[in-house]
Amino acid sequence: MRVVEKTDLFRHPSLSVHGAGLSEEKETYVWENLSASKFEAGAARSFARRKITRALHEYAIAGALHLGHLAQLRTSAASTGPLSLCAFQLGQSLGLPEAEVRAKLDRLLAQHEKEWKAFMESLGQSSFLGSWAKGVRP
Repeated sequence: MRVVEKTDLFRHPSLSVHGAGLSEEKETYVWENLSASKFEAGAARSFARRKITRALHEYAIAGALHLGHLAQLRTSAASTGPLSLCAFQLGQSLGLPEAEVRAKLDRLLAQHEKEWKAFMESLGQSSFLGSWAKGVRP
């Protein structure tokens, strides 16, 4: 099992791998079972339970919520201004028309939204990640 950084916690059957219809060995990550109903139950048996701290739990929640928020960014009314500014700034720095950058940004965000929804659905109704995404905090 490889060493996992805090930022790696949920790069698990990673979104891109899942979106491509591929799979990874469950032993690739510390959290082997994201379909588990409890956060702790998803960890590999070889992962020392004393390492499952409140901070680790909070990092995991934050990571999952960030991915969920990113999936909603394109359709959020509150994001219209920031996305337009981002498209403008990227266009300026890349020497591309703002409209082209915005179209590509929208396509990227739409793809993430599609993959995130499919990934979350694949985890099932009882997944702790699904509960977190619905705002249920243990």
